[in-house]
Amino acid sequence: MTGYQTMLKLGRQHKDRIWAVEGCKGIGKHIAQRLVADGETVVDVPAKLSARARVFDTAQGRKTDSVDAHSVAVAALRSKGLSCSAETAAASSTSARPPCTCPRRT
Repeated sequence: MTGYQTMLKLGRQHKDRIWAVEGCKGIGKHIAQRLVADGETVVDVPAKLSARARVFDTAQGRKTDSVDAHSVAVAALRSKGLSCSAETAAASSTSARPPCTCPRRT
């Protein structure tokens, strides 16, 4: 089983889930598109928002995988108007950010 398949299997244990991906128009584009293709809901978290959350969380902004993941999740949970799912994947070539229409984010 690949890392992606393991991640997806673990995520699907949670019935009410939304994936938060940092930079769906940049470095996170491929994982976001793959999740959307697999029927998952994805929220695009801009790097500036997760960086802000990281600074407040650690008081220094140092990046580790676990701190970074937590910062992206916090930013996704506390921010309104983030783009998501097919909107995010389709908008990868545009700069406009449509409002989020996720069930729990409206």
